[in-house]
Amino acid sequence: MKKFKYSKKALESTGSGASQHQEKWKWKTRYTVGIFIIFVMVFSVVGFLNTEQPNTYNKITFVQVQKGWIAKTDFGRLLFSTHPSNVEQISVPAGVVQTLRESKVMMLTHDPGDPNKELLAMLGYNFLRLVEMENKENEKTKQVFFGVTQDLSSTPSRQTTQINQTASANQTNFTQPKQPANQKTIDCNDASPYIPVVKYETVNRSVMNATTNITFTNNCIILRGASESALVEVGDRLLYGYLGIIEDQQS
Repeated sequence: MKKFKYSKKALESTGSGASQHQEKWKWKTRYTVGIFIIFVMVFSVVGFLNTEQPNTYNKITFVQVQKGWIAKTDFGRLLFSTHPSNVEQISVPAGVVQTLRESKVMMLTHDPGDPNKELLAMLGYNFLRLVEMENKENEKTKQVFFGVTQDLSSTPSRQTTQINQTASANQTNFTQPKQPANQKTIDCNDASPYIPVVKYETVNRSVMNATTNITFTNNCIILRGASESALVEVGDRLLYGYLGIIEDQQS
């Protein structure tokens, strides 16, 4: 059998070629890995951005922010703590929305002795400011009176400060309310067909089976919740109904 002999120069040449090929392969590997990492980073960012894309509910655009959801309405941008899809299951009795929309005067109230009195006051002020925005947009003159179920003359200013601070921290789209010098004493027995009363109250879980509900009796609309989150949900639910974002029975 014929034997082939390789010269020293040929062997060196072969070794050099292999070395160059190996270096080239390493460079391609590093390049490919780098491109892959960039690809993952870019699409991770795109995926993150997509989670903040607006979504639509009943033709209204919502954008999620740190404090909740911003809705682009006819009155401007409004901040809600909850998305309408999370509160649409809360039933609003027939006639509530129509009564509030058609009334030229309404009264909002809560018990100043309620354990969540600051939150209840904030929910009432949110409704009050919404009506003010509606008046400005539609050139209406609807009046809203804000009161409490008991006389607060013995405990004045401290609660007022807490209410304003709480409203500022939680609902930045509403301007600060002008605190009346003497709050009116308002309860359900003050309601009439032309002047409905909206009352916010905390209920004990053991008293009611449902933690969150809205009732409508003798022109008085009562919003009840057994926790802070439940109260916020029922408050948002009424506003969504009033704005027509969640459609309710009119009569």
